[in-house]
Amino acid sequence: MGQSCLLRKKQYKRMLWLSTYMKYTLVFILYLGCSINTVFSQGETKTTRYFVQASVVQQPAFVRSIKVKQQSGFYPDTLFQVLDKDSLSIAYYRNIAQEVCYDKKCRLLRLNLYWNITGRYLGIELPTGEYLSKTDHVPFTQTEYKRLNEILSDPSSPLAGISYDALATPDSAVFDNLDGITGATTKSMVRYIIPGAAYTTYTLWHLVYSQTQKQIQQITERTISSDQLIRIMSSPSPTDQQWALAHVHLVPLSTFLREKVLKLINDDNYHLAILALNSFSNRQLKSDTVKQNLVNLFIKSGYSIRLLIIEKLFSLDKFSQPTLLSLARELPQLNGEPLLGVFRIFRRQKVKDDQIIAIIRSLINHSNPFIARQAEDYLKFIGKISTTTTASGT
Repeated sequence: MGQSCLLRKKQYKRMLWLSTYMKYTLVFILYLGCSINTVFSQGETKTTRYFVQASVVQQPAFVRSIKVKQQSGFYPDTLFQVLDKDSLSIAYYRNIAQEVCYDKKCRLLRLNLYWNITGRYLGIELPTGEYLSKTDHVPFTQTEYKRLNEILSDPSSPLAGISYDALATPDSAVFDNLDGITGATTKSMVRYIIPGAAYTTYTLWHLVYSQTQKQIQQITERTISSDQLIRIMSSPSPTDQQWALAHVHLVPLSTFLREKVLKLINDDNYHLAILALNSFSNRQLKSDTVKQNLVNLFIKSGYSIRLLIIEKLFSLDKFSQPTLLSLARELPQLNGEPLLGVFRIFRRQKVKDDQIIAIIRSLINHSNPFIARQAEDYLKFIGKISTTTTASGT
C-alpha cells in the first residue's frame, strides 16, 4: 500500500513538471531557426537552452502530442510534434525524466530533448532551477554545456559502441585512465564525454540516438511533401541534405524540387552530387524534361560530374530528338570518357536522325584524331559510310 502511494506521488510530481514545460514550449521553439548557446531569462524564470542549427526555419503555430512506445517497448511515452500554420512539421521534442546512476548514487535528469524533422539532434533545454551536474553535484559551466551540445550533435561518436556497464567497469582492459568521477574512462574517450560527467553524457547521447530518432524519421517519411524536401535541402547541414535526397522518390517531382536537386549536382561536393543524381526514381527519370535537364547540366559541368551524368544517361531509354541533338552539338568540345559516353548512348539508341548524323559526319575531319576516329566508327556502325572509308573521306 505504501509503495503504491509513493508511486502515485512520483507520478503526480512528474505531471506537474510536464505541465510547467508545456507553458514555455511555444516560447522556446520560436528560437528553433537559430544556433542557440545561451541562458534565456524572462522575469524570474531562467531556462538553460543549447541548440544547433535547425533543419527548417519556420514560425511554430501549435504542438501535437503523439503517443509512442519507449525503447523498452513496454511503457507508453509522449513525443511532441511542433508544426507551423500549414500543419507542416518543424521539430520534435520529448520531456526526459531519466535517472543517471553511478557510485550507488542517482540523480534525475529533467530536460526537453529536441530533434529536427530529419531525426538529427537539435538541442536541449532545462527548465527553471534545473541544471546538469558533474561529480559531487558541481554544475556544468557554460563551456561544458557548449561542448555537450557538440558531443550530442555527433551521430558517429564512439559512445555508440560502449555499454553503460562497460563505462563503469574500473578493471576492464578497455579503460586505463580515471576521469574524475568513479570507475574509469579510456584516454581515447575523454574527448567524447564531459569530464566528471561521463554517465550524463553517455545517457543523453543514447537518448538522442534511441528509438525516438527512428520514430521521428518514420513520421516525417509518412507525411513528407515536395515543399518540405525543398526546405530540408536548403539546410546548412549536409546530413539534412543527404536525408532529403534519399527521400525524393517518395513525392511527386515538382518543378521547384527538380531544380533544387539539379543544383546539388555540381563540382563543389562530389559525394552530394552522386546522391542527388541517384535520388530520382525510375519513374521520374522517364520524363523528357528530366533527361534534358541532365544533358544541360552535363554540358556545363566539369569532367568528374560529366562522367557521373553520362553514366546515368546511358542507363535510360527513349530520348527525345532535341535531347539527343543537344548531346551531338557538344561532341566537338568533348574528349576522353565523356566523348565515348555520348557515342555509347547513340549506339544504344541506334541514333540515325539526319541533323545528328550531319554533325557526326562533320567530325570525320576534326583536328583531334580521337574525335575523328569515334565519329567514323559510329557512322560505320549505323551503315552511313562503308568500312573502307578512311577518316579523310577518301
